[in-house]
Amino acid sequence: MNSDVKELLDDSEEMTKSESEHRYYWEWIKWYDTDPGVSELEKFLGQLPETSYGFIRLGEKASDIEEMGFPFKFDMSVTRKLMV
Repeated sequence: MNSDVKELLDDSEEMTKSESEHRYYWEWIKWYDTDPGVSELEKFLGQLPETSYGFIRLGEKASDIEEMGFPFKFDMSVTRKLMV
């Protein structure tokens, strides 16, 4: 595994669901494709069959959402909620 990707994954919150499935979560990261870890991870994901992974990136704006793969297959979705 690329050392930049390993560092990126090590800095995440990992939620392992099973031996064959891992979930990673970052709340603090700025997801720029110029970052070596981000670009290498995106390159890796781009080589996988779309049905074998799910990815959702939420930006600062409500409309800034990127999905790759099949997130819904892995029970991943985006929900907006107004609390009063």
